[in-house]
This record gives sequence, C-alpha cells and structure tokens, in this order.
Amino acid sequence: MTRVTVSRSKGIFLLLLAASILFSLSLIAAPTPHAAAAGPNAVRTNVGFTTNVLPANDDGSTGLVNMGFSTCFLGPTFNQLYVNNNGNITFDQPLSTYTPFGLNSTNRKIIAAFFADVDTRGGGSGLVTYGADTVNGRTAFGVNYVNVGYFSSRTDKLNSFQIVLIDRSDTGAGNFDIELNYDQIQWETGNASGGINGLGGSSARAGFSNGSGAAFELSGSGISGAFLDTNPVTGLIYRTQESSGQLGRFSFSVRSCSIGGITLVIPTPAPVLNCRAISAGSEGMFTGTCRITPSPTAMCSAALSPVTGIILLLLPKLASSPLLIWAFIKLLMFLGCGQVERLLFPSLFRYGFVCTVKGSFSSSMRRMQTAPFKF
Repeated sequence: MTRVTVSRSKGIFLLLLAASILFSLSLIAAPTPHAAAAGPNAVRTNVGFTTNVLPANDDGSTGLVNMGFSTCFLGPTFNQLYVNNNGNITFDQPLSTYTPFGLNSTNRKIIAAFFADVDTRGGGSGLVTYGADTVNGRTAFGVNYVNVGYFSSRTDKLNSFQIVLIDRSDTGAGNFDIELNYDQIQWETGNASGGINGLGGSSARAGFSNGSGAAFELSGSGISGAFLDTNPVTGLIYRTQESSGQLGRFSFSVRSCSIGGITLVIPTPAPVLNCRAISAGSEGMFTGTCRITPSPTAMCSAALSPVTGIILLLLPKLASSPLLIWAFIKLLMFLGCGQVERLLFPSLFRYGFVCTVKGSFSSSMRRMQTAPFKF
C-alpha cells in the first residue's frame, strides 16, 4: 500500500484553490440582478427614469415637469405633466385623491398605472422617481413606483410598477406610445379606502382619460383581487398588451391623437338644470348651472363638474369662526368625505362646504345630505 503525503503548505494551497473555483462558479451561476422587484421584468431600468425623486410622502405631487417632447393625448397637446404619488400622472393639475375613481367618467386628464393610495413614508418603501431617457433610441419619459408601500406607512406588502411615455414624432407630430409596466403587485388598496392590510375596499384602477371625450380602463379595475400577483388569471404581471409578448407590459400607440386596438368609453354628460338652494329654512338662488350627481338623493353641485357624489352644505357666515370651520371639516372627513373644499358665497352670507364622497354613504352622511341642500 502506497501512502501519499501532502505538506501542510501544499494542503492549504489546494484548499484555497478549491474555494476560489467554487466562488467563481457561484458568480457564473448567479442571475443578473434587476432593479425592479421579482416578476416578469417589465419595469424598465433606465437610469434616467431615476434622475428626480419625489420625497417620501402620502398623496403628494410634483410641480409641472417637462417631458422633453410634445404629445397629442386624445385631442389636447401637452409637453408638461404632474407626477402624482398615488400611481398616476396628470396633465391638467396635481391629483391628491387617494381613493381611486372610475377613469371612464372623470373630467381629469390622467394616465394611471395603478391609481391607489401609495404611501412612501414607511421604512422599507421605495420612493417615486421620474425623468427622461431613451427607449429603443427614442426620447422617453418614465415614472417609477418601485417597491412602494400603501397607506398608512405600511410596507408589509410592496408594489412595483411604472409609466413610460415614448416619443414617436418620427411617425407624425404629437404621436407617442404609452407603457404601463408591472413587476410586482402585492397590495391593491390603502387602509383609508376601505382596505384591510392593503386588500379589498375600493381597489386600484389603471388606464387613462383625456377628461372630456375618451377613456379606457384595464379590465379588473376596481375589482378586489383582480390585479394581484396571487391571481394567476387576471393579475397584471401575468397579462400583456404588447407586440413582443412581454408579460406585465401594456402598450398603447397614440397616433393622430387617437388610439387603435382598444374600445374607448365616451362618457355621457350629466344633465344640467337650474336649481334652488335650501338651507336651514332659508333660500338662495345660485347663478349659473348645477349638475345632478349620482347620489341617493338628487343634489345640486353648484356648477361643479360631476364626480361620484358631491354634497354642498351651507353654514351661516356669522357662526363660522376659524375653530368651528376646522371642526366642521374634520367632521365631514370623519363621516366619509374623500376631500372637503370651502367656498364663500358673499350674496348669501354663508360658507359652503363641498364634500366629495367616494364610495358608499354612511347613514349620518345620508341625513346630512338630504336636509341641507336639495331641490
């Protein structure tokens, strides 16, 4: 029997050599990291799309941001937009609304990848970023929502999605492509929108509207569970609307100010009436027109555009101390108002409070709605 002896120094050398080989093999076998969350890698990783950062916030927006090119968005032409924290961009004004409304009936000029209550204040949440870059050699503007949490400051579930606008003026002035990209959708609702732990309630919506004539929503919008990764049938990361078949990517080509290949919903305008306001037993006539809004009782919204439930409450001006006004607004929000605006009607010597209600009305709100303002 032959005994082979190996010196201590040679043994250490062989061990180091083996460890080096194993480490090299692990590097070769390791997958290339991706900037987005785990998923179909639909979210583009262009560095330019991370140039600007919207600080950690809830319901915030940027000021007007230059896109770097002009777009004819189903009629109107824009070269600037607002980046909104809640999963959408708008062309008319910032949008702080956190409970998603139907895009098929809105008067807002909006493109939404995932319109829901995004909250980036929680530890572990990513921040919304945006900026210009190129896609396939063409100028593009992208907005990233990578690993973002939901209200209030929750990060137990995270979403990763993106909006990309791509200049296609090579095919005609104002032409561009819209991309809605998704890599991970774990939550669908903020906890202030009827959701529990990010699920259920008034669920997210995705699509776009020019605010006056045409709109489109992805199927599953507003339906609990439809967009989630746990739904292998209608989950956004399992679907596609893109020529290459990239999962998680929905692409729309805007040419000559219109979009082919989809059915646009043309909203029906709400009927316009002349109406009379009645409050606390006294009457006052409003100038202009009013609109009937879809609420349990026919209401008059004092020439405001129709949304899902508008209530106008009048308060005597002499009784309207700053503290009382503050308390009244807090009460309205507690009872279910998505947002409250204060208006002053000098001819009536009253303050008016416009309460935009999202979703169903509470019993208290029904009573308040019926009594102060009706016709």
